[in-house]
Amino acid sequence: MVAAFAARSVTKPVSQLKRVMEAVAGGDFAARVRIDTGDELEELGHTFNHMIPQLAEEARLQQSMLLAREVQQRML
Repeated sequence: MVAAFAARSVTKPVSQLKRVMEAVAGGDFAARVRIDTGDELEELGHTFNHMIPQLAEEARLQQSMLLAREVQQRML
């Protein structure tokens, strides 16, 4: 019983990290991780949450660059 609880305390946060990263990979930059384990998994969740807005900004910049390239090519 104790082993099952211990395993669940690790697999549940890891599963949540996976779900959020899949959402972000699909373009959902509003997704956030909520892990309250008080350990390294919680710290990893905070790191993910910090990275997501940076990824969103990078995606916006890439989209802007593609648009600018298209406008330049049409002008030429």
